[in-house]
Amino acid sequence: MANFEVLLVYDQPSAPAGRLLSAGTSIADAVDSFVRAGGIVTVLASAGGRGEMADFITGAGLVTVTGQEALTSADLLYDRGPADAIGVNVLSPFRAPRESCRFITGAPTDAYTVFVVTDTPSSAGTLGAPAVIHRVVAP
Repeated sequence: MANFEVLLVYDQPSAPAGRLLSAGTSIADAVDSFVRAGGIVTVLASAGGRGEMADFITGAGLVTVTGQEALTSADLLYDRGPADAIGVNVLSPFRAPRESCRFITGAPTDAYTVFVVTDTPSSAGTLGAPAVIHRVVAP
């Protein structure tokens, strides 16, 4: 029997409209069991295609997001979690890569969710919208 430690979900720009929420919901229990056992889930989302990965992320129970918005190469992104495992050694600010997006969501409600990269510098006094979210689920 093989052991898997990472579930990688690629962006689904060609998914039928309205299907990603139900796809996420259909695997939510399995994803919850997987992360509670120490598994890692990485979801890639872009501004291309239908832009419904936010629905998948919410349906899968990973983080509640209400939408996603496209970023342009003129937009700057900021490392707001330089001490987080994902934010270590990330230059800040940096220009948004092509096809990047930010998520529309409320501020983290626990210490286990970090907005690692956002569209707002810390000097602004607000957290801004995240482009990279890191959430740890306790076993």
